[in-house]
Amino acid sequence: MKGINKIFLALFILAWIGVLVFRLSIDKGEALLELSMSHSDGLNSFFIITTQFAEEITYTLFALVFLFIRYRVSLAIAFTGIGVTIVAGILKKIFAFDRPFAYFQKMGMETMYNKIEGIEPYTGMTSFPSGHAMAGFALMSLLSLYLRNPVLTILFFLVGCIVGVSRIYLGHHFLEDVIFGSLLGVLVSYAVYFPTERWKAPVLDQSFLSSKRTKLNA
Repeated sequence: MKGINKIFLALFILAWIGVLVFRLSIDKGEALLELSMSHSDGLNSFFIITTQFAEEITYTLFALVFLFIRYRVSLAIAFTGIGVTIVAGILKKIFAFDRPFAYFQKMGMETMYNKIEGIEPYTGMTSFPSGHAMAGFALMSLLSLYLRNPVLTILFFLVGCIVGVSRIYLGHHFLEDVIFGSLLGVLVSYAVYFPTERWKAPVLDQSFLSSKRTKLNA
């Protein structure tokens, strides 16, 4: 078992602090409204696609791929997805903050909210934290712990950032939802990684291919 991924954490901490400072310097919803003014067909399509990098299908695909490489990683991905779902669900109920569209309606600012055609705005009290930002950064952080190539690490970090921006661009979350969702996601990834790596079960370090070869040679 290896320790933390210093490159990923350094990038994340620097970006997180910078974005937090930026958020404290602007009004609530200002970042979302500014991004909504930059809507275009190309960007709409880009963020509609990339926001799915934090959804169940992406977790499932990575888990399936790692069944052919190392069972332990597939298990860690599954635990991470479950952990994110539980933590996000509990915190959303505790905080019960309005989604952006509902917030702007209550503030009489709905005319400033530039909706994307075909995207129905959420109106529930489930804004904080962003589950997608949490899921995206949790998965990317976890992958950076197992695939420690510097180039891949930077790519994983950028994918997490893109997912976070997509949630604001699409009008589903405020900047602060993404800021704290991303932090929680990284914490979940480490909370899963270390116990899973310490689990003394040799079979977890095999794969579907190695198991198949063993049976063929028996």
